[in-house]
Amino acid sequence: MGSYFVNEVTVIGVRPSASGAGLVDLTVTPWCEKALPGAERPWELIRTGHLNHTGMWHELAPRDRYAWLSVALWSREYQRQGKPDAPAGQVFTLDGRHVVDRDTFYCAIGEAINGPVDTSAGTWTLWTTV
Repeated sequence: MGSYFVNEVTVIGVRPSASGAGLVDLTVTPWCEKALPGAERPWELIRTGHLNHTGMWHELAPRDRYAWLSVALWSREYQRQGKPDAPAGQVFTLDGRHVVDRDTFYCAIGEAINGPVDTSAGTWTLWTTV
């Protein structure tokens, strides 16, 4: 569904595993420089199949919209799953009612072209706005 490079893992809990004798279950905290605070919600929506309609980013605070875009970029290949680009000359309608800054513009144009949690057919740069 997407991927990050995990730079470091800290074990914060160990317990005997229900999967078998001699096994343990670990609770870990991964550190990843690309995972932004606020990215948990869109990842969870993708994982559970609940990211199924546009506009779910409308009510997010600026910091959370930035995290939303980071998930869109990292999950792009998963979301596309080998789907071809739209044919040349196709017209898309952008709903600009919620565009108030650069991040909301990218959220809106991505949804117009690709549907929920995508940022466009190309690669976009995330600007630091937090």
